[in-house]
Amino acid sequence: MEQIHSMPSQRNSNLYLQPISNSKNLTISACSRGEKTSIAHAHNIFPGGIDRDFVQWGCDVPQRATATVYPEMYEMHNLQATVKTMFGSLCPDLVQKYSCSGISRLGLHKIQRSLKSNGLVFTQQQIIRFVQENPKSIHIDNYGTFFLFTEIVEMVETYFVARVGLYYDKLQVGILRLSSTIKWSPRYLHRVVVPPLV
Repeated sequence: MEQIHSMPSQRNSNLYLQPISNSKNLTISACSRGEKTSIAHAHNIFPGGIDRDFVQWGCDVPQRATATVYPEMYEMHNLQATVKTMFGSLCPDLVQKYSCSGISRLGLHKIQRSLKSNGLVFTQQQIIRFVQENPKSIHIDNYGTFFLFTEIVEMVETYFVARVGLYYDKLQVGILRLSSTIKWSPRYLHRVVVPPLV
């Protein structure tokens, strides 16, 4: 699978992520609302396996309609980070107020409010569509490509991260809570995909 290479960061304050150089042509086409549009049903897209927690954590729900978007892709560099820190480092209001080094110490609710206000969340159907339409952008060797999404679980908006990887030439997808304390190493150049930042 063709590699996509990173370039020096245009956001010099970001200690965790740098933009991908040739990701400007990425597209996620419009999605229609419908039943069985969540990742839990996308077995044809993820033949390598779908994490059972998509169902067990209450994420197997119909997805809303969305317009075409042109996402941005980033790659880890420099420092290890949790998914909370990675996505938080792309929120301009947090970076300006706390700097990237301070984001790792912020509370989950503060980061979630910023992620929502900055529009960094996809629907699950958009994640599926990204994988379908941009296959060369998925990291090889089972290194992670991360996407943020939310669902209402027991009447509470809950933030999750889908981790897509290519393992033995088969796509698979796992799920993490945004509160996960796993620290990911920049050595493996894990990627983050988000809606266009303004």
